[in-house]
Amino acid sequence: MRQSLAAWAAAEPGRVDGDPEDWAARLTPVVMGAGPGFMVQRAIITDFDEEAYLAALPEALPH
Repeated sequence: MRQSLAAWAAAEPGRVDGDPEDWAARLTPVVMGAGPGFMVQRAIITDFDEEAYLAALPEALPH
């Protein structure tokens, strides 16, 4: 995950502040936490709105 994030950040100059490797190291735990949260909510909430969850992720992270 960290390598993929760092590669994306390096390929998208100006989208992240600072060094892509440092940014990826900081963001990896956040991204890793979002996946399980999505899966748990999807499993236990009968009217869980997958599209709304995914659409809200960019709002939760600064850009």
